[in-house]
Amino acid sequence: MDIDVTRFFYDEDHGQFYNSVANLGEDAANITWKMACKEAGHYNYLDTEDKRETFLKTVREWGAWEEADIAKWTPTEVNALFLQLVAAAVRESGFNIHNWDWKAYDADESGNHELCRADNRIYYTIS
Repeated sequence: MDIDVTRFFYDEDHGQFYNSVANLGEDAANITWKMACKEAGHYNYLDTEDKRETFLKTVREWGAWEEADIAKWTPTEVNALFLQLVAAAVRESGFNIHNWDWKAYDADESGNHELCRADNRIYYTIS
């Protein structure tokens, strides 16, 4: 499933959603989580049950959380986690969003390439 994340891709400082202790200090996880939760309503990309469940299927496959914990997440929290993953994909790519080299990104064999472009829109692929 491809989710159009164009506004988030161009309009946000992704380092506020995904970053390291080296950059933000020991509270980095809390800082980025609070920002993602704050903006989750503004960027409500997982706005249907189908989109949330498709995303949560992927999350469950990671094995990082117990099913009982996942079941307690609100739609806002699910969307916040999604925003963090989009930000991670952007930051981990190493590219500048204002000068993104799609040919190099697509040719890079080291990543999962969750981001793609079509018709001047940016999409994040949930597999």
